[in-house]
Amino acid sequence: MVTPLGFEPRTNGLKVRCSAVELRSQALEAQRRSYPVPAHLRHPTAAPILPAARRIRGEFVVILTVILSFIAAGFVSALAWRLHALNRSGALAATLIGGTITAAAGWSAGALLIAFFITSSILSRITGRLRPAQGANVERGSNRDAWQVLANGGVATICAVAWWLFDRDWLLGAFAASLAAAAADTWATEIGAFSRSKPRLITTLRPVERGVSGAVSPLGTLATVAGAATIGALAATLLRDHGASSAQLFIAVTVAGIGGSLFDSLLGASVQLQNRCHACDEITERRVHRCGTTTVYARGWRFLTNDTVNLLAIVAGAVIGGVLFR
Repeated sequence: MVTPLGFEPRTNGLKVRCSAVELRSQALEAQRRSYPVPAHLRHPTAAPILPAARRIRGEFVVILTVILSFIAAGFVSALAWRLHALNRSGALAATLIGGTITAAAGWSAGALLIAFFITSSILSRITGRLRPAQGANVERGSNRDAWQVLANGGVATICAVAWWLFDRDWLLGAFAASLAAAAADTWATEIGAFSRSKPRLITTLRPVERGVSGAVSPLGTLATVAGAATIGALAATLLRDHGASSAQLFIAVTVAGIGGSLFDSLLGASVQLQNRCHACDEITERRVHRCGTTTVYARGWRFLTNDTVNLLAIVAGAVIGGVLFR
């Protein structure tokens, strides 16, 4: 006799009569042996347990990743504060930005952010010691505050969170490009001050003093390319598994970084706020000149300070990088 499930009960040569329960039990056993059923499905009440366990484990991993991201960011920020690369407000802002980027875009993105911060901070510290009297017309310093940290890392944070929300790889390109634009501007400012030739205003090519916003020099331009290329190379190494080849990522991030830095110079030469020190008869970005004299308004848009220009330039770099990466 063959059951509807194709199972013929054992008879040992004798005809026996099997109950329906026995037939069903033997048939299910034969089916289990032929087609193994996962353990959590063999008992009907156990079926929902594994998906729930996986969901709980997934939520635990997410929470743990977020906690570790902010712990790591806090550790790096505290170290930077101890080394006087950040003040207290800057350290708090860096913790917020670093933790958010790492939690949203992963440890590779966090590593790229740290690499940008370390290279820029070391460069500022070295050049500041080698040229203590130069660049005094520039408002920024090596001990960065919260606004400077947000201006340099805020756009990258938005791009990282947007990538987590929408899962578009070009947003990671924009993230890396924003850091490249910030690095290019920092390198140009710090290294360009060592140029032997007088810098020239990018809009008119008129020679100006060192430290004047919108001024460019051959050495500063090379530093711009080097800063953008450094972040481009790191991005090509750390983020190469996100929809583009390493070469494409390197080119897009580098070009975007250079473009953002040039946009910074254009804004600095045309509409950025500039003050004048009557005692020294110098144009400066500072509210109080290095001689101690309070400066007065000279030209430009009053709200467009150096940090605001940096932020707009980084936005431009992110837009260029996102377009080139798509």
